[in-house]
Amino acid sequence: MIRAILSREMKIFFKSFPKIIIASAMLPFLLLITFGKIVGNIVPTIDNIDYLTYVSYSLAVITSMVVSTFVTGFEYQADFKGTKNIENLVVAPSTTWEILLGKSMSYGIKGICSGIAFLLISLAVGARIEVWYGLIVCIIPLFITGVLFSLISTILACITNSYDEMAAMLNIIVFPCMLLSQTFFSPDILSNWASNFIYISPLYYNVAVFRSICLGNFGITEMINLIISFLYLFFILKIAILTFNKKIKL
Repeated sequence: MIRAILSREMKIFFKSFPKIIIASAMLPFLLLITFGKIVGNIVPTIDNIDYLTYVSYSLAVITSMVVSTFVTGFEYQADFKGTKNIENLVVAPSTTWEILLGKSMSYGIKGICSGIAFLLISLAVGARIEVWYGLIVCIIPLFITGVLFSLISTILACITNSYDEMAAMLNIIVFPCMLLSQTFFSPDILSNWASNFIYISPLYYNVAVFRSICLGNFGITEMINLIISFLYLFFILKIAILTFNKKIKL
């Protein structure tokens, strides 16, 4: 059943592939120009990495997060409010975890496509990558990010009653993660509460793994970060199943 759901979602995705890629990469690209070029003139390097490159890695992961959060949540809201997609899946011989995992995996793949596309754009405007096999291996954190934040968006769609409520909840989660996950600044220059938030944010671990892969210094610490990401994924999936079942009253 997961394969059927995944196949259906990917067929829909590839019909509007250019539009989704452009839309998901627009905000990160503007942030890349703003932070990478302007702030980069003030802060040339972070952790011995030129600032444009440092930011481009994190923004590639943020691109995956953006495409998987806002689109997923609004799709579920539309389904709950009248379309028959969810109803058809629920009455089919499938379990809740198959439905949620199938749909969220499709967003993981969309996250890979969007993140890699953004990284290539970043390389074209001056960022660098130390090991080119990183373009292949880095699909792992991009995929995890897409699946994880798709499930978070699913939870919010289940516990909110309108598009406005869900958009507000997404902003409360997405923007702090975007700004305080060691994406634009080193933890050394952040206040105590902000630096503590870094280790709560699931985005931090995927950004750290992605950056390490592209720099060619993946080690024990990064393996631990990857394990933490999978633990986050399992935990969020469990919550998504509970909230989804409550929403559709299974």
